[in-house]
Amino acid sequence: MFSISSILPQNINAFGFRTVNKVRQACGVKCLKDYKLSIRKDNVRVINFDTDIYKPPKEAVSYNYVKVGKKSDSSFSREIISFFDKNKTLIHRYFRENGVNIKRKVYSKGFDSREITTSVYIPSQKFFQYGWWKDCSKEFQQVNEYRHSALSKDGKFAKDMRTKRIDYEPCGDNEVQKITFTKYPLTLGFQDVSQKEVVSGRIKKAGDEFVLSDIKSSDNITIDTKDEFLTVRFLDPHSDDGAEALTKYFLKQKGLEKLDVTVGCVNYSIGTKVGDFDHYSGHITFYQPYKKGFWFIPINTSAHEVEHAYQFAQIGRVGKGNTSYETKALQQLGELTNSDEINEAIEYAIAQDVYPRENIVAGNPLYWNNYLEIKAREAGEKAVDLYKNNSNSKFFDKFNFIEF
Repeated sequence: MFSISSILPQNINAFGFRTVNKVRQACGVKCLKDYKLSIRKDNVRVINFDTDIYKPPKEAVSYNYVKVGKKSDSSFSREIISFFDKNKTLIHRYFRENGVNIKRKVYSKGFDSREITTSVYIPSQKFFQYGWWKDCSKEFQQVNEYRHSALSKDGKFAKDMRTKRIDYEPCGDNEVQKITFTKYPLTLGFQDVSQKEVVSGRIKKAGDEFVLSDIKSSDNITIDTKDEFLTVRFLDPHSDDGAEALTKYFLKQKGLEKLDVTVGCVNYSIGTKVGDFDHYSGHITFYQPYKKGFWFIPINTSAHEVEHAYQFAQIGRVGKGNTSYETKALQQLGELTNSDEINEAIEYAIAQDVYPRENIVAGNPLYWNNYLEIKAREAGEKAVDLYKNNSNSKFFDKFNFIEF
């Protein structure tokens, strides 16, 4: 079929299309649709995918392909490629314009939620063959269904959705994060749209410190801005940033900033261990279980390990230390002069001498009843009580996206 767009210069054709739509709009007539479907393929085996476009994710079994063009611009094309795993669950989606990668969404599923990471493609530079992806945002989504008669209608149960979105500003740089929490109203008319709850804020990392600012909330939410854990609630104590912010806060509370205790999360497990403090290097490590389960696990663990850092610093300050960390504590913080602190530090040193080197599990009384562990457990339990007994818990506890 003959089309005048095939012989007119592209800018003239686009101008003409826009002019026609302006006239139609002025006359109250529905505008012409500019986009047109060129190709659509559904449920294609991934083995048939053209890897010159992009290498499919290894979990992919099938893909869908959509290509659209514009009536006003014959040179324009947009492609959307969606990859699915063996359970037909969407795992990756790629967006291309005019044959060039522009955006990617990666979907991953947790125990009761899913995570969506959006990235933009940075084209290759002069000395690089390939470009790379930079993360622009992450969104955690959780849908809850309330399966009881009081929240059912016509055989259906009411649901709500909770999301946490992190936007990196600028894209690919996690120095500034805009974090937005949204709880949507119950479906089936059990809650009005006005009951949507939204809280947002910006977090900037300056050195070892995370600074929270620009806190906003919907009219139906009151946020306690004096909450000592508010920054950690925004970051999520399960996350790497949240673990670092929380632990640095506890270290500051114990007066240990000068000792430069380092904090790190690792993506593996050692038995049931959640965290530990190395009194030789002055390093706190959190293991995979730290990131899994309920909110009180990271709170308890972080305070527990910081208490160990404090104990060994006190051992050093009373002259009983023999590691570089303990020696540094003596040099940087000085000898203890308070009699109560001196007596307690001696108790720590005695407990360290009889601390079990093997079978460090709750069932071992030599471990469980050791004075170092007793005091560390007390610190962890106290931190949990402080964290949960703040009015902000009522809102932020709704966004505990559990991993198992």
